[in-house]
Parts: sequence; C-alpha cells; structure tokens
Amino acid sequence: MRLFLILALLIAIAAVIFSFQNSVPIMVHIAIWNFEASLALVLLSTLAIGILIGILVSLPSAVRRTMEISKDERYIEQLKADLNQQLDIVSQQQKRIANLEKHLNSGNEV
Repeated sequence: MRLFLILALLIAIAAVIFSFQNSVPIMVHIAIWNFEASLALVLLSTLAIGILIGILVSLPSAVRRTMEISKDERYIEQLKADLNQQLDIVSQQQKRIANLEKHLNSGNEV
C-alpha cells in the first residue's frame, strides 16, 4: 500500500511539473464541440478520465472477489462450528470409554 501511495505521489508531482511547463493553449475538437484549453489541462483531464475508466472496468471483479471472500468466510465459520461439535462428541466418547474401562477394571478386581 505504501508503494502505491508513493507512486501516486510521484505521478501527482510529475503532473504538476508538467502543467507548469506546458501551458500552451491548444484547440480541442470533440465531435461537434470546439474549445480552447491549455495543453496541460487537456492531458491531465485525459489522464483523469483514463484512471476513472480503469477503476470502472476493475470494479466488477473487485465486487465479485469481495463476495467470494465473504462466502468463503461463512463456509470457514460453518466448518469451525462443525469441528467444535465433532470435538465435543469425541470428548464425550473418550469420557464414556474411560468410565467403562473404570467399571470393567473394578469388576475384575472383585
């Protein structure tokens, strides 16, 4: 996570330096719209749109992965409950066996 933060900070610093060095106005044509803006502003907004598209594209897989993790965690909790139940049964059976052995040994001593 720190590496991601450092990388984001470096990109932001590079973008600021870039914008100070490229303030030349350019004409932008998008379909029927025409407007004039600085080169840096156009490129930075293009970068922002690209980042937004990347986030939107990766969102479904992140949601799917979160749902799978949640399902797996519920399954693990169910397995833990089943294990505890089985351990209780084993413990009860061990006590019963010890009790039966005790009665069997006391019957042989008479």
